[in-house]
Amino acid sequence: TEFTEIFIPIKYTERVMQLLNDLYIKKGYVSTGFYSTEIYAGYPSKSWMHPGYDEGEFAEGTIRVDIFWYINNAGNPAAKGGYFQQFWDLFKNNNIPFRLHWAKFIPDYDYMEWAEYYRVQFPKWDEFLRIREKRDPKNIFLTSYWKLRFYGAE
Repeated sequence: TEFTEIFIPIKYTERVMQLLNDLYIKKGYVSTGFYSTEIYAGYPSKSWMHPGYDEGEFAEGTIRVDIFWYINNAGNPAAKGGYFQQFWDLFKNNNIPFRLHWAKFIPDYDYMEWAEYYRVQFPKWDEFLRIREKRDPKNIFLTSYWKLRFYGAE
């Protein structure tokens, strides 16, 4: 099992449920797949890069939407046009703020656009990057994967 984990401020719960219901009715199997979606609440966090970081709209907690994917399915669900994009687009296009869990699937496309999105969504983003650069000035721990996600380019 693989999945993307989407953290959304809890005050958007009803709207998120309506949007998902409408998507599932409209697109059917294309949106539901043959697995499941898990939805649950979560506490805010004091950790800067945690998707539930407790600043702004996220301060009251989150609703977490976990969209599951079988590892043996064909394709990359995080690629442009992949299975997960429809959910990320659904929330972005409906002005639902969200943050993605770093250890789950995150977008594997439009890196510059997503790096800017992360910067806006994570209040301590720029400060985190300054500390990262200070503590790793030779970029020994900055892989090409993280360079794309943090800065939008290699």
